[in-house]
Amino acid sequence: MTAGKATVICGPPGVSKSLFLVQAALEWHKASISCAILELEDGPPYHLRRAAAMLAECSYLVSLKWQRQHPEETRRMVNVEALTSFGRCLHALPEGTPATVDNLVKWVNAQVQRGVRIIAIDAVTLADFGKDLHGEDAKLVRGVKAAIENSTSSFIAMTHQRPGTHQRSLDNMALTRD
Repeated sequence: MTAGKATVICGPPGVSKSLFLVQAALEWHKASISCAILELEDGPPYHLRRAAAMLAECSYLVSLKWQRQHPEETRRMVNVEALTSFGRCLHALPEGTPATVDNLVKWVNAQVQRGVRIIAIDAVTLADFGKDLHGEDAKLVRGVKAAIENSTSSFIAMTHQRPGTHQRSLDNMALTRD
């Protein structure tokens, strides 16, 4: 990831974009590359379970049912420093804070100020763009660009295709919901 640049990863729901991002972030974290993901979809606890399963090399760990049936194994697998420190890379907006463009840009700016190397929002499609979709979309792009240019940070936006589209084309990429 080049500092000062943005990357957009787009695909339909269910193709493992979020899983890919968590796995990449876990590897960056292990390599001491700072990262922060704002989880708008499913929230940090869900993605932390995925990271725990990756670290423990036990896919069953993502299942809450399996965890309840294997409490000692679960406790042993999740009580590791690597998972605790990685958990600090997964973020949610404070309770009651709407996912508006202004709040997303503030969050990105805060991560840049902290010196975070790789900053991501998953999935930006779930942000509240209000009634002015295109204006707010442009504000988000400009805000993120202003935050990361001339910094050591880079940005990743996870997004979905526009509803009802199945063609593989950048024209179908959605940063906003229409």
